[in-house]
Amino acid sequence: EKGIHVLITAFNRIAARYPDLHLDLVGDAGLLPYSFHLGGSSDPLDRTLHRFYGSHWAGKLRRQVFANRKSYLADLRAGISAEAAERVHFLGPQPHTALAAYLSEASLFVFPSVWNEPFGMPVAEAMAAGVTVVSTRSGGIPEIVHGGECGVLVARGDPDALADAIAELLDDPERAHRLAAAGKERAETVFA
Repeated sequence: EKGIHVLITAFNRIAARYPDLHLDLVGDAGLLPYSFHLGGSSDPLDRTLHRFYGSHWAGKLRRQVFANRKSYLADLRAGISAEAAERVHFLGPQPHTALAAYLSEASLFVFPSVWNEPFGMPVAEAMAAGVTVVSTRSGGIPEIVHGGECGVLVARGDPDALADAIAELLDDPERAHRLAAAGKERAETVFA
């Protein structure tokens, strides 16, 4: 639901163009329980996630119970291109106190959520840290990013748009800096 599979596809598409770029993925790569996220959803993009949960009872049992909800991590690893393989790092769950260090080292913060986030706390945290945000137009995120004035927003589930947005900001560090400064100011005045 956080769209990491979309991010990996986007990263694969730009990896050759930016040989020094790397992707650090912080957090658990497990799936939320099927009933929590997809059980009653009628969102067409949510339906694209069924492949990760299993499409029938045996598949659901295998992927969610026997694989201990880690089948998504296996899917992510399998989706990394040879070009990008050495530059994608799964850092796993980290203590909240360590996030500031990761954000301070980041060129961009990418939050490609596929589902409609009610708020998107990681986006607000990245903005407060002064990191340029690339995210999706989902749920409350456009309100946090103030309609794109404090970061770049793309359509949910669109790896091409995500890759283009990342590349545009890497190619235009001045714009990235302006968006980061606007995001930090917004976080300090609205969310503090």
